[in-house]
Amino acid sequence: MKLKSGLFKDLFGVAFLQILQILLSAVVGFLLIRMLSKNDYAIFSLFTNTMATVIGIAAMAITVLFIPFANKFGLESVKLSNSTIIYRILNKPMLYIGLAIGLISCFISAINNKWVDINFIIASLLILISIRNQYINRFYESYFKLSGEPLKPFMANFIAEFIRLILISILYFVFKAHTSITIVILFVFLSISTSISNYLLKCKAEFNISENRIYTVDERNIFWGNFKPLLFPSFFFQIMQLFRNSLIYFITGSGVIAEAAALGRLMMLFAAMDKVVEMVIIPRLGRQKKRIVFLRNLLLSLLVIVVVGICLVISAYYYPQLWLWLLGEKYSNIKAALLWAIGTAVIERISGLIMFAQLSKGRTRGQWWIPIFSTSIYYLFFYINGVRTSEDATKGLMIAATVNLFAQCLMFILIYKKEDEL
Repeated sequence: MKLKSGLFKDLFGVAFLQILQILLSAVVGFLLIRMLSKNDYAIFSLFTNTMATVIGIAAMAITVLFIPFANKFGLESVKLSNSTIIYRILNKPMLYIGLAIGLISCFISAINNKWVDINFIIASLLILISIRNQYINRFYESYFKLSGEPLKPFMANFIAEFIRLILISILYFVFKAHTSITIVILFVFLSISTSISNYLLKCKAEFNISENRIYTVDERNIFWGNFKPLLFPSFFFQIMQLFRNSLIYFITGSGVIAEAAALGRLMMLFAAMDKVVEMVIIPRLGRQKKRIVFLRNLLLSLLVIVVVGICLVISAYYYPQLWLWLLGEKYSNIKAALLWAIGTAVIERISGLIMFAQLSKGRTRGQWWIPIFSTSIYYLFFYINGVRTSEDATKGLMIAATVNLFAQCLMFILIYKKEDEL
């Protein structure tokens, strides 16, 4: 009973703080959408996609494998601190690869659209500061979620995002005028907020994540032993996702790019589910030794996400004007794409929970074919239908997400069937 009460306390605590943070981020995002022209919002979207790509590649081993890695060496404070530092050192090559892929893609897209100027270059340097802070913060977040204190990183991020909101509100309501350096100013604000979050997390953790330690052969073998089966599917997924996003920058104009980015901003409202799953549910599933309890908790978590998702889809179907009001008048033409985008986001959360539940138990083999299959279906749709509007893009994403969900369910069943046979 104590375990259940602790679980629900963390669930509601994390969900509450995440909802507050999402509301802050939503206000920030929707101020930006209303402040920037479609062309400038397309450029802003390119930078945010670049940061997401770099962090996605650099931190994919943190997200999926830190839990089984740390569990191997113990969750006492000193051991967990040491595991976190060692994991950062072992994961460093992934950061360099992520930076190379993300920045090269960013500048190719910018050159293709003739966006490169002095302001673009300055903004590019500023996003490096934010990338560094967000990357380091992932390790602190991993430390806190395994130490049983998932609320601490939320508090730090909430404070940082609140400061960012204040800065952007001053820019929007006081100065009002949009200038050629607005995007640069926005990334100055992001650098400030992520630096504050990084500082707060460092103080709360009471250890220096940048400290150098000498790792053992056993630690290195555990890291790469779990990570190697995921290298190909993870890289394939990240690179295909990057190519899919870049494809929009190559074959469409700024208007469609901005519309797709605006829909993506709406989908950020689903981050509450992502963080609750990542910070509370997955660590507990990873620690669960009893198979029946693991399955019961997983099914309960899936049920909650499905119910919430259905409610959101229904709201988008009957009240689309409420969703589109957040984006402003110039995005009122994307009503048809809204339902596809929200449905896709719900399906992605369900399949993500199934996948990460498996990875939290160290079951990494057999995942390689899933991103190949789902991405191939997406490109087949693109080849047949084309991507002329934001609705076309979201339809393709919906199909790919559905295929990925069925593949993850099949993989889950096969794994447990094989364990039964053993």
